[in-house]
Amino acid sequence: MSVCQFSARSLLPSQWARAKGLTVLELLLVVGMVLLLAGLLLPALERARASARRLLCRNNLHQIGLACTPTPRQCAAIRPAGCWRSP
Repeated sequence: MSVCQFSARSLLPSQWARAKGLTVLELLLVVGMVLLLAGLLLPALERARASARRLLCRNNLHQIGLACTPTPRQCAAIRPAGCWRSP
């Protein structure tokens, strides 16, 4: 019982080119794996973008709150005289 093995040298040039190419099944498997990985990656990417948008909005609101908070010097200018003493 002998196994027929072909080497690249024993094949004709036209057969050799055909032996090195991808089959349709291999090509479909590679395309399927790429699509599967893209399908797994895109939802995670969208969640990361949404998280970044939330963080940016929260930071902007924090900065607005800090801008609206009066400083001690501004408090002294708006408080009635004699309410409390400054340290």
